[in-house]
Amino acid sequence: FVQATNVVSFAKYPMLSSAIPVYNYLIDELEEYCDNCDSSNDIVTAVKAGIKKLETYYAKTDETTMYTVATILDPRLKLGYYEDHKWKQTFIRFAKETVINIYNDKYGPA
Repeated sequence: FVQATNVVSFAKYPMLSSAIPVYNYLIDELEEYCDNCDSSNDIVTAVKAGIKKLETYYAKTDETTMYTVATILDPRLKLGYYEDHKWKQTFIRFAKETVINIYNDKYGPA
């Protein structure tokens, strides 16, 4: 959590492109914690509730392409973020096509 907090808090201007990586990081860390602890532990119950809440908000990133486009256009992340984190090739192709289509619609030849 410290790393995710630092990414969001210390940035002079929090960036939309950080949203997907931060959600993924937090959910992965919390799931790993749950996997390594006794499931009857009250803390694990609370952590699972936290995961569910994060997933609720994370799902909202699917309602618009702006998160995907922002991630791909961020020079620190680009399309490689999705490739490096083993996202499905169908999504990677969709993401790339989305950026190309938006570019062509806005800036392509008339």
